[in-house]
This record gives sequence, structure tokens and C-alpha cells, in this order.
Amino acid sequence: MPRALIIAAVSIWIVSSAQAGVGTGKEAVAKVRSAYPDLAVGLLEEMSSRAEVVYARLSAFFGRSLPQPIIIDLSDNYDFSTSFPHINLIGFPRHIIESGMAVLAHEMAHLFMPERRSAVLSEGIAIYVQDRFGMARGYPNFGIDVDELLMHRVGGIEGLRRISLLHAERTIAGHAGGRNRRTAYLMAGSFTRYLFDEILKQDVAAFRRLYMRGEYAAETGKTLAALESAWRRHLGFDPAPAPL
Repeated sequence: MPRALIIAAVSIWIVSSAQAGVGTGKEAVAKVRSAYPDLAVGLLEEMSSRAEVVYARLSAFFGRSLPQPIIIDLSDNYDFSTSFPHINLIGFPRHIIESGMAVLAHEMAHLFMPERRSAVLSEGIAIYVQDRFGMARGYPNFGIDVDELLMHRVGGIEGLRRISLLHAERTIAGHAGGRNRRTAYLMAGSFTRYLFDEILKQDVAAFRRLYMRGEYAAETGKTLAALESAWRRHLGFDPAPAPL
């Protein structure tokens, strides 16, 4: 279904057949809405409880809060996991729920950082927090280390010659599907982890400034091109082998 139709569908709040909420204080952190009458209420309550834990972790990490409740909408309106920051909603299709691969932390990260200045950094930080704070394995790395999976997927060091962050940016932003999209997501996750952990030393404020302004040199002392080269060396790629 086209994204515009999805937004229209969730915006008019088609009445769900079941819902569950777990509260902290007066209001639930997350409410689950389900279009599947045969899904057990216990499953909805478990997801809401898990969302509460994930929310607490991400709120501490990002140093901010979100409007509550966060709506988790389970419906065939979605082909894959998605988020709509402007209405504080996360959507999952049935097959994601039943497989246990609902990446709540990933999608919730997009609510905390809704601005999409860079598709690589936007998806990269979502993959990072899912790996670090999430409570489920899911797309794109399914619990496998992003560096290891990326290298396996592109065919090792030599495979890095054929890809770039610009390619990843265009693939993610262009909503391309299939194998290339997953590889682009893995690149985003790998580069963002390197940038955040190794260069910014897990400084969330510095990452957010970079994310919002795109001024890599101001925050890191290096251009994006230099950072990409450093990231490739971090993965083991030497663009200029020493002469014999």
C-alpha cells in the first residue's frame, strides 16, 4: 500500500478489535491497537510492557521524553515495520508480530529523532539502539554483529571497493527494496556505530548536533569523506597497500 494511504488509514483511527496498555503513573507509556481479533490479549500486554522498558532505556539515552501514549498499531496496513513520528505511532504487520521480530527500539528511535537529515544516520542510530537496548532480534541484522554481517554480505574486503555511503544514502532514501536495501541498512548501522562509539565517544549531544546540521568537520575534525575512509580501515580495508 502506498505510504500516503497508510498515513490516511492510521490517521482516521480505524477502530481496533483489541488493545492493551501498561501505565506508569496516570497514563500508559504505550498502547497497542490490534486489527487481529484472534491475537491473544496477553500478547498485546506483553508488547506494551516491553515497549515501556524500551522507552525508559531510550529516554535515558536520548535525554528527552515523548508524548504519551505511544501507539503501537498492528495491522495489514503495513508491509513492514514502520513509524510515523508526527502522530507518535509505530506500525507492525502480523507476520512481524508472530515471528517475534518487532524492533520496538528501532522504530521508537525514529520517534525520538524524527528529522531525517541523513538516511544513513537516521537508520544507523535506530539499528544501534535496537542492538544496544532492544529486546528482540529483527531487520536488518537479526542480532548478528553489523560489521560481521556486512562484510559477509558484500564478500569481504574486496566487496567494500564496490559500495559507498553515498550509495547507501540513495538506496535508503529511495525506498529501494530487496538485497541492496538490506546491505545499505547494514552499512548505515556499521558506519553509525563507528562514528558514535569510536569518533564521538558516545556523546549523544554531539551526535545530535551532527545529525541536525550535517557539519561533520565541526563535530569530529574530519570531513565525511575522511570519516568514510577511516571507517573502511576500521573494517580492515586498506585502499593503498604498501608497495613490495
